[in-house]
Amino acid sequence: MKDDWRVITKAAKGDKGARGQLISAYGPKLMFFCRRMYGKDAPKAFTRIWDNLWRSLASNGNPINRTFTSVIWDYAARFAKKTIQEKNPSAFRRDTVDKKLRVPHAAGGVVPGDEAKELLLTAFSTVDERQRLMLLLRNQAGLDMASTAKALKLDEEAASYFFLTGPISAEKAVEAAKKKRPELADQLTYANLAAVLTAGEEKVPENLIPAFTAEEKAAAKKKTILTVVAAVAAVAIVIGGGSVIYRHVAEKRAARAAEEARIAEEAYIAANRYDGEAMEALLSDNVRHVAIDFEGYGTVTLALDADAAPLTVENFISLAESGFYDGLTIHRIQNDFVIQGGDPEHNGNGGSGTPLKGEFSSNGITNDLHHYRGAISMARRSNDNDSASSQFFICLSDCTAPLDGKYAGFGYVVDGFDVVQAIEAHGDEVDRDYIGAILNVEDQPVITAVRVLD
Repeated sequence: MKDDWRVITKAAKGDKGARGQLISAYGPKLMFFCRRMYGKDAPKAFTRIWDNLWRSLASNGNPINRTFTSVIWDYAARFAKKTIQEKNPSAFRRDTVDKKLRVPHAAGGVVPGDEAKELLLTAFSTVDERQRLMLLLRNQAGLDMASTAKALKLDEEAASYFFLTGPISAEKAVEAAKKKRPELADQLTYANLAAVLTAGEEKVPENLIPAFTAEEKAAAKKKTILTVVAAVAAVAIVIGGGSVIYRHVAEKRAARAAEEARIAEEAYIAANRYDGEAMEALLSDNVRHVAIDFEGYGTVTLALDADAAPLTVENFISLAESGFYDGLTIHRIQNDFVIQGGDPEHNGNGGSGTPLKGEFSSNGITNDLHHYRGAISMARRSNDNDSASSQFFICLSDCTAPLDGKYAGFGYVVDGFDVVQAIEAHGDEVDRDYIGAILNVEDQPVITAVRVLD
């Protein structure tokens, strides 16, 4: 698919039709990549990579002088690196590598028959995941060593270790497969494996390709109808001095179109209305309420569940009562994802100085709160489950897939979600950095106070 930045721009703004079009076109190669890297978790990884890409495009616009394919591979590479480092923070640290290593020759390979192809992919799955990543970026994405290092944000010395040893490990795995199936020896070669990786594609499941809901179709219909209304009105004006009959027909059509537009608008508003009472009903009876006052925006009221995350709620209440949050800011605004604040350094690196035990399932603690739209949760370092202290974020959309079980959700917005949305809109009016969506300090919305209500 030739890059069509009009479609990409629409996708970045949340148009599900455009997103579905792009995922259908670019997704098969990425799904193959995810299957080779994550096995049965491939669909989940696939979705998270696309979600990261949409959020970045929505916040920062289309990259200049980049193909969309190269942007996708950047995000796939970063996600893979992050996933590997979550299990082993020092995974990519290598000091030296023998640049004279004999790397097997990959040219001239062909995609073999189905049986040999499956054997090659099975052999590939036994290779160290860091080397698998390098081999996929090398063959499927077509990146050289320097480009791979850049995509993974590694120095070339560190990248070269895995870039050079990956083919050697893969060749050993292929040789092992060859010993088990000598009758296929002529097809089981490293060159053929490289060809399989280069050509690799896998069908994207239908449920991973976005499609419009009935409410969204109604909203789209509304937009179309309003366009028709304008056109009909224009025709009525043009023919007004001529035919009374034509004018009468145009007026009837305009009235009918306006009524349909009103119905569509009501359906759209109903589908997108935030219901604070319904959100509070999801919490236990052991709830504390707080109000966050934002300078120039208004107040957001939250219900905090002390049963779901007792340590987190106690910490937040304590900081609020001490005045810690007064005068701090919202430093991060990532459209359709989160707004984040509570950092005395205003850049995502600071905190209160007292780290918390992370109250979420991947840290061994049960927490049944989901990261629905309006959830408040604690920010932390990605490689340290127990590093949260004062920074919090509020979800702007349903973030259950990327965040549930990994971050300590501790309540929901019950009033003032329109204030949250106004702060989100502010992010479109100011400069933000490309990846982190961090605002310049002078542009960060100010928290005047966090008040404990009960």
